[in-house]
Amino acid sequence: VAGHTAATLAQPILAYRAPSLMPDALIDVPHRVQLPGTACALYSLGMVMDYWHAHDSANPTALVCDKDESLQRLEPHVSRFSCAPTTPRRLLDVAIALGHTHNGSCWSASHLVELAASFGYAARAVHRASAADLKAVLSSGHP
Repeated sequence: VAGHTAATLAQPILAYRAPSLMPDALIDVPHRVQLPGTACALYSLGMVMDYWHAHDSANPTALVCDKDESLQRLEPHVSRFSCAPTTPRRLLDVAIALGHTHNGSCWSASHLVELAASFGYAARAVHRASAADLKAVLSSGHP
């Protein structure tokens, strides 16, 4: 979706390095429960996709893997994801098909950008972002 930066994954950096950005730069991003053995980057991207989907249902959202949906059915009292998927495609399967991971570990911001783009999002990776850069992105309403 033009204009959205789906792969701006500032939350891990925000929580670890920049407590001075809180609380005025917090954004309410839908949660997901990460499955053991899968990397947090794919779940982070999924949460960002959920955020944009919640703002406009035309924006797609996808689960990381089939287990997310299976476990939700087995444990309906535990909310494993906030938005129902709009596509049967799974982030992990697409990341594997793109050659970006074998097991779910996805460490490259550029790979996350390409993964987000494969779902129709306009994304970009920003290298060497300062705390002020992160705060500006969050303050503009981008997760």
